[in-house]
This record gives sequence, C-alpha cells and structure tokens, in this order.
Amino acid sequence: MELTFAVQSAAFLYSLLPGILIGVIYGLFKLLRTVFNFSNVMTFAADVAFMIISAVLIYLYILAFLSGYVRLYLLPGILAGFLAYRLTLGKLLCKVYRPFFMLLKRLFSAVSKKIKIFAKKVLKKLRGLLYNRQAG
Repeated sequence: MELTFAVQSAAFLYSLLPGILIGVIYGLFKLLRTVFNFSNVMTFAADVAFMIISAVLIYLYILAFLSGYVRLYLLPGILAGFLAYRLTLGKLLCKVYRPFFMLLKRLFSAVSKKIKIFAKKVLKKLRGLLYNRQAG
C-alpha cells in the first residue's frame, strides 16, 4: 500500500497529539518525583515506566494512523508536540498543581504517621499474646 502525500502530511500533523500526551504524562511523573522525593531506585523505575508508556503510545499511534508503517518524520512531530506542551501549558500546570500535590504529601505523611503508631500498638499487644506475656 502506497501512502500518499496527503496521508503522510496528516500523519505528521496528528503526530503532535501523541507528543502532547507524552508531555502530559512526563509532567505527572516529574511532579510526583519532585513532591515525593523519589530515591534513585524509584526514579529509575519511574523513568522505565515512562519509557514503556511512551513506546506503547507511539506504537498505537503508528498502528492507527499509518497501518503499522514506521516513518522517520513522525519522530520530529512527536518531539515538537512534546516540546510545545512542556514549554507552554506544562510550565503553567506545574505551577498550579504543585501546591495541591504538596498538600497531598502533608496529608499522606500525617495519615502514614498515624497508621505507623497504630500498627506499633497492635504489634506490641500481639507480641504479649503470642508469648503469653502481658503487654506493657
């Protein structure tokens, strides 16, 4: 099957959309990484997950619009969509959502602290039951 110039031009223009979607996903990963202070292992795992998600999105786009034909002009289109999002709307949304995620982080740490205290008390009681001693 021969791809006409019109189909290839439309595919290039539509390749901006997966680039924008990849930019949104990257922004979410970046926000989570900065708010929750990921360790090196968690950062590596998040980067691998981002790469896999991006690869699947690009693969599905190529299947949907070009019947599986891989064309090199798609990569600059995807990169242009990614950069357009990151340099415009991405910066704005990061500034807007960062305080919200910081509030979530404080809430998460407070709940986590309460759960740890409760778990320690329960384990202390269980230790007394298991070893037939009084917990004290």
